[in-house]
Amino acid sequence: MFARPFAMAKAADVVKDLWAFAATYLPVNLDRLALETGAMVRLREFESTEQLVRLLLLYASTNSFRVTSELARASGLVEVAPEAIFYRLRKSEGLLEAILTGLLDKLNAPTGFKLMTIDGTSLSGPASKGTDWRVHVGYDPIRGVPCSVSLTDAHGGENLRRHPLKPGWFVLADMAYGTPRNVHAAFMAGSDFLIRVPQKNIRLLGASGNPVNWKTLAEQVPTTGPVSFQLQMPVPPDGVPSGWKTKDAIACHPVRLIGIRNNAGIVVWLLTNQSLEGLTDEKACEFYRVRWQVELFFQTAQVTRGSGRPQFERGANRSCSPASKANSACTHEPDL
Repeated sequence: MFARPFAMAKAADVVKDLWAFAATYLPVNLDRLALETGAMVRLREFESTEQLVRLLLLYASTNSFRVTSELARASGLVEVAPEAIFYRLRKSEGLLEAILTGLLDKLNAPTGFKLMTIDGTSLSGPASKGTDWRVHVGYDPIRGVPCSVSLTDAHGGENLRRHPLKPGWFVLADMAYGTPRNVHAAFMAGSDFLIRVPQKNIRLLGASGNPVNWKTLAEQVPTTGPVSFQLQMPVPPDGVPSGWKTKDAIACHPVRLIGIRNNAGIVVWLLTNQSLEGLTDEKACEFYRVRWQVELFFQTAQVTRGSGRPQFERGANRSCSPASKANSACTHEPDL
């Protein structure tokens, strides 16, 4: 889960050590788990169990005991021989399983819902210099399979109405779907949702019926931890310009806006129709991370470049190796 950017940080080209942030996801009883599972009976070269876990995650991104040993020494993490890393890895299976179990426990869906993470990606044909088609996928992260797929031309935008939403579904989507019409589509289908929203794409109303001041809301978001606001979301008619009047809305839905600051202190906004009792602010922020599973699906679906067959494109990262997936999961979703 945490790859090289989290594993080592002393090299000159590393601007900031993110390990302190990554380590917050480790169990609080890490030392006891290491002792119980036999991963750390004696420290030997290591100062702590956390240092061992960091080394093992570094190995996961390199897939080489020799390279891991050299990187660990060069970064000042620990001086340990490749053979010793192999020995520690063999002894750490139970510890790594316990850490993974703890992480998965935090990602439980709200009781009684079926998950669908939604996103779109580009599809290019052989020798293509741009996007030829857009693939829109609804992905079930529990079963690890797509449950909805549609194909459009290069101009097909992200739209929840492309997917068979229905009551009992819980939809996770990024801010490309954070528009009033997409939220309205989820409401009309009877689906629950957690969608990241950009300020410029959505109009929200306070108790007075006036549009909220996003700057004022952001000032109420603490340095650490989330906070939420009960608001109303008007839905504009189709085809109207950005300056449409609230009184012309075709519907107005009650929504809950959740704000939390990312590592850089920037506020990230999530919108849901779930009550605070059904989905706490903290759970919502943790739960949103599940959305990355659809990104990993796109990477897995990539076809080797130059094979003469269609390929999925996800920005500049075309590698589909396990290490690249782990790196992408860590470095491309830093907002929460």
